Amino acid sequence: MLYKDGVEVTFEPTSFVSWLRNSVAVRAVAVDSAGALARLAEAQPHGLVALGLLTGAQIGSQLLETAVRLAQPPAAIAVGGARLASALGAPFPSVVVVRRDGRPWAVLDDPRSRASVEAFLRAHALPLLVPLTAAEPAFRRLVRAHPVRLEVLLFHRAHELPPTIVTEESKDALAAARQSAVRFGGRAVFAAFDFFANDPDEITMYSLKPETLPAAVVVSNRGAVDEKRWASKAPLPADSVREARAALDALVETALRERAPSPPPPAGWSELTPPPGFEPPPERVAVDASGRATAGGGAGAVPLEVGLDAAAPSGEDVVSMDDDDDDDASEWRRFGDEDEDE
Repeated sequence: MLYKDGVEVTFEPTSFVSWLRNSVAVRAVAVDSAGALARLAEAQPHGLVALGLLTGAQIGSQLLETAVRLAQPPAAIAVGGARLASALGAPFPSVVVVRRDGRPWAVLDDPRSRASVEAFLRAHALPLLVPLTAAEPAFRRLVRAHPVRLEVLLFHRAHELPPTIVTEESKDALAAARQSAVRFGGRAVFAAFDFFANDPDEITMYSLKPETLPAAVVVSNRGAVDEKRWASKAPLPADSVREARAALDALVETALRERAPSPPPPAGWSELTPPPGFEPPPERVAVDASGRATAGGGAGAVPLEVGLDAAAPSGEDVVSMDDDDDDDASEWRRFGDEDEDE
């Protein structure tokens, strides 16, 4: 029941639907400068902004808001005009996924329909490393519905008690995964599964044990008849971000090489180099001189982007194996269709 001034208010079905839609409507923030946009991205937990650089008619039709309501990206929502597009070096009109994680910005040129904007946001408006936790099931749905159909899952043990404690192994593995995610952006979606933030039995579906973490699993075309998996046989290297990054890169390269080719992106999708002021936060991009991750940079820290394009192990160093080949000493193995989640 809804009461106003002590009197019961009766809605007709159509008026109630209109009231409900208006109450839960997605509302975009108007931004008119790169500085205002940078502050909006900085305030967002994942540093993401779905930015519509749109004409007055497109803004009035709520093109962006309607697409966001359906795609549900974990991003702030903003709109701007031709002047902001010029300042950012972006086409006009367009929709841009603004990021503060080292990746280029994704651009949809000349958005003409809600469906095209929705598909674009589903593909690009995700964190660099998506956190998979029991408390936020929406992230799991976004990863599994991602159009690229290649999931890179990092399983690790960040903490037990208290929740602010993060193990050194997890710090290094997470830093390595973020680097690898930058390199393979657009070809795979990366996600982190904390053993202590999820059902602990879930890792058994991937033939993993707590003592083998951190470890990585790549899943191609989950749930389809041609689903394939590739997984690390041993824990990722725990003494160096660079070694863990090289191991992850080799695993993802093997999966990309052995899976069916992905379809090309739709016309009008492109990338934009972020302007100054949108650099990743320092705590996300630092390792110490030995290659181990540090929480907040500090003396002796060097950027994670150092060596970003360093060559990963060659194909001869990565071997696909059958599940029953337990005696093989190779570092990687591929799961077949018989290993589907139970």
